[in-house]
Amino acid sequence: MSHANLAHHAAAVAREFGLCETDRVLQFAAPDFDVAAEEIFPTLACGACVVLRAQNSLDSLEAFQAQVAGARLTVLNLPSAFWHEWVGMLQASGTAVPPDLRLVVTGSDRVFVRSLRQWQALCRHPVALLSGYGPTEATISAAFFDPAHDVLPLGAEILPLGHALQGVQLAVVDGAGQALPAGAIGEIVIGGGGVAQGYLQQDEATQAAFRACAALGGARAYWSGDLARRRADGALEFLGRRDAQVKIRGFRIEPAEVEAALMAHPCVREAAVVLAHDVAGQPVMLAVVAGQADAAALRSWLSERL
Repeated sequence: MSHANLAHHAAAVAREFGLCETDRVLQFAAPDFDVAAEEIFPTLACGACVVLRAQNSLDSLEAFQAQVAGARLTVLNLPSAFWHEWVGMLQASGTAVPPDLRLVVTGSDRVFVRSLRQWQALCRHPVALLSGYGPTEATISAAFFDPAHDVLPLGAEILPLGHALQGVQLAVVDGAGQALPAGAIGEIVIGGGGVAQGYLQQDEATQAAFRACAALGGARAYWSGDLARRRADGALEFLGRRDAQVKIRGFRIEPAEVEAALMAHPCVREAAVVLAHDVAGQPVMLAVVAGQADAAALRSWLSERL
């Protein structure tokens, strides 16, 4: 990503979040994760305060809650898995949402409508919620769903992708880059000022992912590999990946890499790795193995190689 990409993103996010110099924004993400840039640069550009996550704030949800309240944070940007857990804790304990909080941004994975309803019931003062979508190649977030303004499809269980960030273009296209009609499944392409320069020293991968798109007037765009369809009501519904890649807690995983590591174990004859969901609906990787090695041995083997 260029400085221009990041400057474009910071300005657009500052507008989207309504940031001002009185805000206190938590840096929750690790510095090597792209969302950290979304927490730091728009905040500092507005003269607002970046508050570093306390070392003990992930020891428990109660410790996290204590920092949010004690530091009088106004804006949080949380992975959806963590946000879901926090909502569950607040509901179970009857704890109030901290009074200084005015905006929570969540994303990196599916956001459940049921958790949105629980959150809305917990808020005793107005707290906006935004659900973000976007790959690193488009400079972090490219779209946000705002329950206060965007269309929530009737009967939906997962929040749709929402509206494009200012200066970003989204389209659902066929293999030739032509825009598809409502209801048709296609690939999400992203254009605008956030489209990155490419992959460092990977010319072939850059040429495959960053190329012109007819639906965006022939402009250079990022072909995300994400599948979606536009509903008749205009909502953009995410449907998974064009390839086998999966995303858990914002991290991309290639199941074939995990399978290859498993197959390298001398006691494994065959292995398959797929995406599954636990009882809470959160994504997990499931490995099915034929061989004599036990689960503990395989976990130890994988921890040394992945």
